[in-house]
Amino acid sequence: MTYRVRQRFGYTYDGPAWQLAHRLVVVPPRRHGDQTVCAYHLAVSDPTATVTWERTVDGSQAALVRLDTVPRRLDFDATVVLTRTAGAGPPTLPASALTGRRLLTPTPLTAPDATMIAAARALAVPDPLETALRCCAWVHRRIGYAGGSTDVTTTAAQALAGGRGVCQDHAHVMLALCRAAG
Repeated sequence: MTYRVRQRFGYTYDGPAWQLAHRLVVVPPRRHGDQTVCAYHLAVSDPTATVTWERTVDGSQAALVRLDTVPRRLDFDATVVLTRTAGAGPPTLPASALTGRRLLTPTPLTAPDATMIAAARALAVPDPLETALRCCAWVHRRIGYAGGSTDVTTTAAQALAGGRGVCQDHAHVMLALCRAAG
């Protein structure tokens, strides 16, 4: 089966902006389980933009978009063509992939506070999957979904303290809990 995935998104700037350096991770790894990327393309609405590509740690392709002078509106149109092979099974990772520093080190947005550390200790059990499920249920009970209640700078601790957030806040608190639980 062949899929064509198209993502369109844009930014509108309230005032003048210069020296844009934007990183978009829009292309999955070349091979992942039964999925193979056949082609990809990124169109940027400003013809003076330069686009270079780099491979990320997990094998995805990230576009680095640079502009000296940023227009009031900037649009991106990313297309990825991929195939999936029936019966190939789910993707597998070596166990060592789960112990990498990149996955285990908190970021400024996912650093646990005392509340999360205490909760992680209380939720942790010998089975890692059961611990993750318990953490997930805990997050679901404590953070209600409320669009517009947070933004991209909101930390896990702030979202938890406010009791409201969006998908990224749920994910940040979940990451903080799982890391704190080991």
